[in-house]
Formats: sequence, structure tokens, C-alpha cells
Amino acid sequence: MKKITILSFLILLLAVSSIFAETEQQTTTTKKHQVGVRLGIWNNSGGTHPSSLVDISTGDSLTISIKDVNFYIEGYYAYNFYSSWFSEISFGMVNRGDMQYYSTSSLYDFSNILLFPILLQLKFYPLLSSNGKFQPFIGAGGGVYFAKQSLQFSNDYYAQYRNSDSETDFNYTLSGGFDWQLRSNFSIEVQTKYMPITFSNYFIGEKDYSATTITIGLKYKYNNKK
Repeated sequence: MKKITILSFLILLLAVSSIFAETEQQTTTTKKHQVGVRLGIWNNSGGTHPSSLVDISTGDSLTISIKDVNFYIEGYYAYNFYSSWFSEISFGMVNRGDMQYYSTSSLYDFSNILLFPILLQLKFYPLLSSNGKFQPFIGAGGGVYFAKQSLQFSNDYYAQYRNSDSETDFNYTLSGGFDWQLRSNFSIEVQTKYMPITFSNYFIGEKDYSATTITIGLKYKYNNKK
């Protein structure tokens, strides 16, 4: 169902773009390399984390506070290698929430749960040749999803060795959105991206960390000097 919803969105986006293309005025060519940053929300579409865990053998416990909607930031570089085609590499980060560890021996830890998507995509702009201000795109690719328990505070010197949980998943990604040309070298971008993340082992009580992001960003476009 998630994949059908995303594909439907992309088809609708392309249909709407054809209407805009008929009325857009010509602007300076947008066939340029891109670098920028995206800010937005991370919407959980994966599993639900337990609010607490208890080790029956020791009595130690975890209090987990993981939100379904988080702030997301992503930096990227897109290379225009042929006509309307771009190759994009991106690095994102989200703080999903925090975890508190309590032991029966009065030890206390506080950690953040961080995820880092590192992705490589092919992006296609179907209307790039029209030079219109409104430029929709679709993208697909994949990469590495790295999750890390980041220790922030502890009253135990050895906590940094005990609490170093991390997981890695290699998976695909799908994206779609549009650029709105501001000036010849600057555009605003709106994008949605689906990221299926399923770790082979449990990470903080859950394997499925899949998400859909909705972001808005500013990109700078430039040509190579020869």
C-alpha cells in the first residue's frame, strides 16, 4: 500500500506539471549541477517502539521515548551528467528520540537515537528542456541506512563501551517533487522521499525504521567552467 501511494503521488505530480508547463514563461536554463540543503519532517511508517524494557535477570530497565514525527535535515550534491538526468548523493540525519537506562546499582545513562541515510539516486526532470520555472522530478536509488545509539550523559565511566549499539541496512529509496526557479542560479525545492529501513537485528526494541520524509530546501545551480 505504501508503494502504491507513492507511485500515485508521482503520477499525479507529472500530470499537474504538464498543465504548468503550458503557461510558464521561459527562464535561464536549469541544466546545471546542484548543491543544497533540505529541511523537513521525518514521518515514521515502520514499527512502534515499546515505551519501556526490563531485563528480568538483572532488574535493569530502559525508558524509551521515540516520536513518530521528527525534524529531518539533508545535504546533497546532484551532477547533471546527461540532458535531463542527474546523479545525486545525499547525507541525512534524524534524531528519533531518546532512551534512558536505569540499573539496580544506581547507574544512569541518557542516549539519543540517531539515523543517518547515505543515498545515491538517479533523478529525472521530464520538463527540463522547457526552461519553465516549475520543474518536477522523480528519483530512485539506494544506499546505506546507519543507526546509532549516541550516549549523551552517564554516571558510569564504562557506559560508552556498554552502550554502543548500532545497526546498518542497505536498501532502496524513491523520491519525487519539484523545483521552483527563483533566479538563474537559485531554486526552492519541495520533495517527498520514501525510505524502507529494516535492520536484520533489533535496534532499541524494533527492526523496522521505515519512513517518509517531506522537505523543503534551497539549492544553488552552477555550470562547470571550461
